[in-house]
Amino acid sequence: MFGWFKRDPVAEARKAYEARLTDAMNAQRQGDVVRAAAMHADAAVLLERLEAAEAAQANRR
Repeated sequence: MFGWFKRDPVAEARKAYEARLTDAMNAQRQGDVVRAAAMHADAAVLLERLEAAEAAQANRR
């Protein structure tokens, strides 16, 4: 009944992943390669979570 109040975990994961990639790109543009590499590593973890959320959502259908 109140399903429209629930947040979409796939959309949240995708938004976090894209934000981290954008931050990494900006860090690299500023010349901070070490911070950019760390952010890319974090983005890889977020990508795994995104793929798991997408797989879980596909299994529910």
